Amino acid sequence: MDEKICVKCNFMTTEDVPNCPQCRTGKLQSRSTLRVLGGVLIALGLVLIGIMSVVAIFVVGAMAGNGKGNTRFTGSETDMMFMVSVIGVVFMFGVATLVAGLWHLIFGRRNKFLIWIMFGLGALFFIAGQMVEFMD
Repeated sequence: MDEKICVKCNFMTTEDVPNCPQCRTGKLQSRSTLRVLGGVLIALGLVLIGIMSVVAIFVVGAMAGNGKGNTRFTGSETDMMFMVSVIGVVFMFGVATLVAGLWHLIFGRRNKFLIWIMFGLGALFFIAGQMVEFMD
């Protein structure tokens, strides 16, 4: 039987019980389930990294005046810094997602440090969203 791990306290067991016998509140997930979720995270991370790479190349081209047709950047330096910051945060979120997925896939368990990094990047997304509202 596959080893199961508590998502709250990291208790491991091979017993077939729905909740953690140690902390009584955590749900147990098998290593194989966590590895499948790791594969999903890897795919999502690669998609985010790919999309942000294309967006960064397009934006840098528009800022340099190399845009084809009507594509060119007409904003201020503050607008440029804001755009680059948002692209960078989304790119880093993709990298963190990729690393978390690799961790899941290799070790079959979660890494709480990586989870906190993801929460921090999510907070940066929220702050960036509030800045966009404030700028409008």
